[in-house]
Amino acid sequence: MQQLRDSVKEVLMKLIINAVAEEVLLNISITTLLEQRDIAANSVAVVVNGVITPRSSWSTTICQANDEIEIFSAVAGG
Repeated sequence: MQQLRDSVKEVLMKLIINAVAEEVLLNISITTLLEQRDIAANSVAVVVNGVITPRSSWSTTICQANDEIEIFSAVAGG
């Protein structure tokens, strides 16, 4: 059982997503991260480590261990 736990830890990494520590799969892109959370890509902005990440690069932006990711929902109104 310990061996299984150790092997699972080898494929997971910690991210801080909207100020909450979470474990996610290694080599996950921003696009996949949003898809796994059922977040519509056309309605959010993503900031990685304090830098706005353009939507055009989400599929090629691979999260790194301990990245701080903020996902902001677009809000209409005045």
